[in-house]
Amino acid sequence: LSAVELTSFLNEYLTPMTDAVLEQLGTVDKYMGDAIMAFWNAPLDDREHAVHAVRAALHMRKLLVDLNRRWTDTASPTNRVFHQVKFGVGLNTGECCVGNLGSSRRFDYSAIGDEVNIASRLEGASKVLGVDIVASAPTREGAPDFAWLEIDRVLLKGKTLPTAVFALAGGPEVAASADFRELAKLHEDMLAAYRERDFLEAGRLAGEAAQRAPGELGGLYMNYYLERFALLATSKLGEAWEPVFVLETK
Repeated sequence: LSAVELTSFLNEYLTPMTDAVLEQLGTVDKYMGDAIMAFWNAPLDDREHAVHAVRAALHMRKLLVDLNRRWTDTASPTNRVFHQVKFGVGLNTGECCVGNLGSSRRFDYSAIGDEVNIASRLEGASKVLGVDIVASAPTREGAPDFAWLEIDRVLLKGKTLPTAVFALAGGPEVAASADFRELAKLHEDMLAAYRERDFLEAGRLAGEAAQRAPGELGGLYMNYYLERFALLATSKLGEAWEPVFVLETK
């Protein structure tokens, strides 16, 4: 794209994504290229901040489907090859320092702290984990009625202790469905086999789960789990091995 086309494209993308944050009472901190940093519970208190953040992420997922459909339709008459746009969302909950940050002459209302860094790491991890929305355990605990699946215990870059991370399959209506309950049970059995070092069984269950999972989670099973279990099955693991995925990149 030319500079003008790129500007138009980013505006068309960032406008509805920003609206999704604002409609759920979020605060847009800044834009970083094609990324949005946003937070909840400041400047005004929001007791349901985790729920609102999760709802915003789900709405963003739906918006991206609509945008890709529109962009495909626009590119088709011109015979331009259009590559589907994908995104990653990192959600974390914890205490941060929020306020006017910068210099005495120029500053921004922003948030800093370790929990902000973790949210950024989770967004980056989405590419490796093959799923578009990745959340920490505190966010899941703050929005328990949504359809969550534990991905793994992950050691994020720059951290010394692993953290449990979760994929977001859908809203409360998905969580209450029979299809999701069956998938969640299959997923739980898969993780149990993995943690007991039965990688062949874990791979078999991951393949079965991939056939039942919604499209947003297809990459989680087909890319992350199947490749990880296949590698572990052929590796010589010592007694000290733990079921933790070490993330080497941000």
